[in-house]
Amino acid sequence: WGNNQGDGAGLAATDKGVYKCEWPNVWHLSNSGLTDVSLYCVVMAPSFNLNHTAFVGTWGAGVLKSTNEGGTWTPVDPSSTKTIYSLAISPGWTTDRTIVAGDYGNVMLSTDGGTSWTPIKAGLPSTTISSLAITNSSPKVIYAATSQGLYQYTLLAWSDYKHIFIPV
Repeated sequence: WGNNQGDGAGLAATDKGVYKCEWPNVWHLSNSGLTDVSLYCVVMAPSFNLNHTAFVGTWGAGVLKSTNEGGTWTPVDPSSTKTIYSLAISPGWTTDRTIVAGDYGNVMLSTDGGTSWTPIKAGLPSTTISSLAITNSSPKVIYAATSQGLYQYTLLAWSDYKHIFIPV
């Protein structure tokens, strides 16, 4: 479920696709462009009411992005055969364009709004990444929840090759 900052609009990921809620509490399927309608997760940009951007994680078709309030969806994940169990979008999305996607034992990071992705998995167990979160601190911290515990990753400059998830 994604929430549109209190104006009644929202998106929900289901095994039938994306349901879109419009004011006043009217729900309808919005699956145009989805290559797989079995979804695990949806996130809406913090400024959704201004930029209309959202992402969905699918069962076997990677990450898809919408820039028109969920009206149409476009694949943005370079490994589009993956099952994406979790997504998180940065609270500072309007300036940093950061989103993370979790599959089985991997977290993929994009800092350009989903155009390119970098895998970050050092230190993570081989299990489903069931939930993700990104802080608005400096430096940003990514949290990954798994069946084996919670892991933390500090997002520093990419020139620092000591990136690793550590148990919390």
